Amino acid sequence: MTTLSAVLITVGSLPAIPALAGGAGGAFLASHAVQAAGAIAVGLGNWLKSAQDSAAQKQQTIDGGATIEK
Repeated sequence: MTTLSAVLITVGSLPAIPALAGGAGGAFLASHAVQAAGAIAVGLGNWLKSAQDSAAQKQQTIDGGATIEK
């Protein structure tokens, strides 16, 4: 889930990068539909990250605060 949220946040942020918006696909990346889809992707990625962090915190509380070595 963390990887998916990072990908969504990154891909959703691409239309907002001026160097990319001014390039060959600039007209496409500057369209309102792509901007809206990017905002949705960033929002979804942030929501997934928040949900993952919350679940991890709840699990750590259940485990009594013990950390697990990987």
